Amino acid sequence: MRTWILLACFAAATGIAACDNDDSSGGPEEVVDSYVTSYCEKLLACCESAQLSDKFDGAVVADRASCESEMDLLGLLELSLRASLEHARIELHEGALDACLQTLEALPCADFRAQPLMLCDGYVEGLVPEGQACSSDYECAGDSYCDGDLDVCKRLPVEGEACTEKCAEGVYCQIGESGAHCVAKDDNGAPCNYATTCKGGACAISEGATSGTCTTNDECTAGLIHLECEPCSAPAP
Repeated sequence: MRTWILLACFAAATGIAACDNDDSSGGPEEVVDSYVTSYCEKLLACCESAQLSDKFDGAVVADRASCESEMDLLGLLELSLRASLEHARIELHEGALDACLQTLEALPCADFRAQPLMLCDGYVEGLVPEGQACSSDYECAGDSYCDGDLDVCKRLPVEGEACTEKCAEGVYCQIGESGAHCVAKDDNGAPCNYATTCKGGACAISEGATSGTCTTNDECTAGLIHLECEPCSAPAP
């Protein structure tokens, strides 16, 4: 499956070139440690401490050590990646991760503040074909996902096909009178309650409102809550 994990290259939003997939690979521990260090440094440089506390459920995040401590849950990702590697279900491309981390380091704070929740595409390649056993979406090859009920890789349904939760890119799973089917995502400006229904990846909702309009997740605006797009402010000098 085309997997987004941890850190985005921001090719579309910032004009930076997308990550390349090199054939070199590093271990899960190096992957997680490299990400945590780079990401915490960027958070501390670009965002207010109070907003960092909100992102970490009220914990005090004042320096890199405290930030890295609060991101210990990523150790679960390390264990998951290690298990997948041991079963030959994935391949790690260290060169792609290095390129993404370099992009993060060079990214201006103004761009980072608009989208501090970042993912990375390209350094985990799924090797499990359709119909074979899996434990996570990222283990599945191509445009397939890991069916949680069957624990096997399945093709993502496209527009008009029945779905249980996930659909192919550009469509989402909508429950209607005739059951759940994949339908096309809405353009910017369309009404929304959830970001998953929007092509741009964000639903802008005014504070106190229960619904909003579709937007792109690089268009965070003061006074709006952007689902899947949580802006932060510059730290005090």
